[in-house]
Amino acid sequence: MNIKPERRDEIIAASMRIIEKKGIHNLTTKNIAKEVGFTEPGIYRHFKSKQEILTEILRRFKKGAGDRMKNARVSDKNPLDQIGSLFEGSLRLFNENPSITAAIFSEELFQNNDRLSSEVRSIMELSQEGLKDMIRCGQAEGTIRKDQEDEQLSLVVMGTFRLLVTRWRLTSRSFDIIDEGRKLWNTMRALLSV
Repeated sequence: MNIKPERRDEIIAASMRIIEKKGIHNLTTKNIAKEVGFTEPGIYRHFKSKQEILTEILRRFKKGAGDRMKNARVSDKNPLDQIGSLFEGSLRLFNENPSITAAIFSEELFQNNDRLSSEVRSIMELSQEGLKDMIRCGQAEGTIRKDQEDEQLSLVVMGTFRLLVTRWRLTSRSFDIIDEGRKLWNTMRALLSV
């Protein structure tokens, strides 16, 4: 079987377009084949199932999240600015690729699927561990409050971020998520700061 990486990329891109235009529930191999312009068996030569396509989307997002985390952490910024950069960078990604939010934040789709749930959990754990580390660094240098545990502060940041993105999605992206994100980050920064 001749599997071409560029074909897999085309299938992933087509899947993301379908999610964006029609919603994740309309992501079927039939719709993907139509979008890409080849047969359903052609899809199956590259991916065994729709679940495998979704798993690949999540894995690619996780890799990108890890890269964004590393980039934020290697900068010479203080930990609060690193968290702010990570927050804004993620919002920019979602603004440019809104279909990713439907793929990442579709709990109802993943709820009864152990493989997909595991992928989403690992993304959340990666994000939380990176945030906790930044928070601990800020606590150690005296820029982030020490009266709360890093675990709890990371959950507050993640929950705030998630709520903003969910509101943006549910209102059909009726507001500028970057501007709203900046306002929200300024509030979050004030709450985290010493």
